[in-house]
Order: sequence, then structure tokens, then C-alpha cells
Amino acid sequence: MLKVRLNCPICGELMLAKSLEGHLEKVHELTGKVLIRLNPTHPYAHDPEEAE
Repeated sequence: MLKVRLNCPICGELMLAKSLEGHLEKVHELTGKVLIRLNPTHPYAHDPEEAE
């Protein structure tokens, strides 16, 4: 299972991507639509799961 982590664009807290929507609504009281763009100048990191 792939777990995507990112930093909140407002406070910088690291969290799972699927938790970001709830975090923005509850902590920062945002409503409506939010567009988040990944920075193409910084590479992403990928640590594949070890096969057992």
C-alpha cells in the first residue's frame, strides 16, 4: 500500500495526503476549494517496501 506524506502548506505539519483535507477544514477553518501544486524543482522521494 502506498502512503503519501506531505507538509501542510499553511503550518508545515507532516501528514498523510488523505488527512490533509480534514486538517485544512478543522485546524485552519478553510472551506470551498483549495488548489495545491507540487513544486517541480524539488524531486520527490520514494522508499519502496521491502519484499519479504
